[in-house]
Amino acid sequence: MTLKNDDHLHSQPPADYGWGAALNAGIPTERATLHPEPGGWQLLVISDFELPGGFQPARVDLLVKLPPGFPDAAPDMFWICPAAHTASGNVPRSTMSERLLGRNWRRFSWHLAAGAWKPGVSELRDFLRCIRARFLRMD
Repeated sequence: MTLKNDDHLHSQPPADYGWGAALNAGIPTERATLHPEPGGWQLLVISDFELPGGFQPARVDLLVKLPPGFPDAAPDMFWICPAAHTASGNVPRSTMSERLLGRNWRRFSWHLAAGAWKPGVSELRDFLRCIRARFLRMD
């Protein structure tokens, strides 16, 4: 690299795309388990995830599929186990049962709006905030 008069160099630390980056969401490491999958995918299971009031059970295991290239690549959909329902017994819409890691999970076919995930900026914490917002809709 050659700098000429009045040129400026800006440097920043390298990005951390490992386990620490994945858990940059305030999740204690003892509640998180990462399961490598073929093709570079990873299944992140967060135990004892608290659902907003109005759901039974109040706490579930949450599964998020982290795509190759995460956090530059956005996660899509999420799963909970056991299946939850509203206090009135309603099952959340756009869900179905799916078997992963030897367990039956309720998959939420739910996707971020276009442009909602910002590569290099968005983190797991942002996706978890969107998941909570999905539950707050109570549908």
